[in-house]
Amino acid sequence: MRTRSSLCPTVVPVCLTLAVWSLICSADLAAEARPEAPATGAPRPVTLPEELLQTAHDRTEGILDDEREPYYQILDQARQVSPAALTAAGSKTLARTQADFERDPKNARRKFSLFANIVQHPEAFRGKPVRLHGYIRRVESFDAGENDQGLKTLHQVWLFTDDSQRNPWVVVCSELPEGMPTPRPNSPTNDIYVSGYFYKLWSFKAERGQWGAPLILAGQLEWKPPPPPASASLLFQMLRGGGLLAVVLGLVVVIMIRSRNDRAFRAARNAQLTPGDDETLRTLRDIEH
Repeated sequence: MRTRSSLCPTVVPVCLTLAVWSLICSADLAAEARPEAPATGAPRPVTLPEELLQTAHDRTEGILDDEREPYYQILDQARQVSPAALTAAGSKTLARTQADFERDPKNARRKFSLFANIVQHPEAFRGKPVRLHGYIRRVESFDAGENDQGLKTLHQVWLFTDDSQRNPWVVVCSELPEGMPTPRPNSPTNDIYVSGYFYKLWSFKAERGQWGAPLILAGQLEWKPPPPPASASLLFQMLRGGGLLAVVLGLVVVIMIRSRNDRAFRAARNAQLTPGDDETLRTLRDIEH
């Protein structure tokens, strides 16, 4: 008596499971393609009230007593304002500053640097939105302290951009991006973006003595690593969507054809055995089991 192949009862549930998973992934892709619902409520204006900037003191360490309330209010503003609006305003600050720099004949042979402009003229940039891109070497998280804005934890980040070279920007933000790798010695975290407000020149001790860095108050830091190669991305999308279902169905067809061929082969082989080959037949059947 021939036994049925044990592959089919096992493979069919697996194939059905994979097929269902493929349909779920296709639904996820369709959901991702749908636009997000528009935010409700009136967004905060990007421009800061002038009274928040009047007590800022350049080249001082830490936040002074008369700076604390404006400091918290600006941080709250940075997290409440539309990120797109703040990014656009920061890009305009960069473009306007560079255009003014290039119009000045004295700068004909000088390279533009937003970092240098802010350090040299902090009063002209006080409260202005900025948009920065670079890498970070240090992240320090700390308790926000008592405040009326509901801020719990803040993060101080040392950001380096192309125009700042070895000089840092000090960024204080209320949220870090999920999944961002923590910078380590000799291993900075690249592809960092931030949109925030310049508040004052932050004084700190360095190897070259007391130094100043622009202090930027922001909402969320952004980490934007480059996407995978297009070919790999396309293959992944195919596997997540209908392509996976086609693979599963193809696998089922191959297994069915192979199972049918195996049965035909065994039938033909058994038909060639003579009546005196009972022992050989038993041995072959034992191997099959």
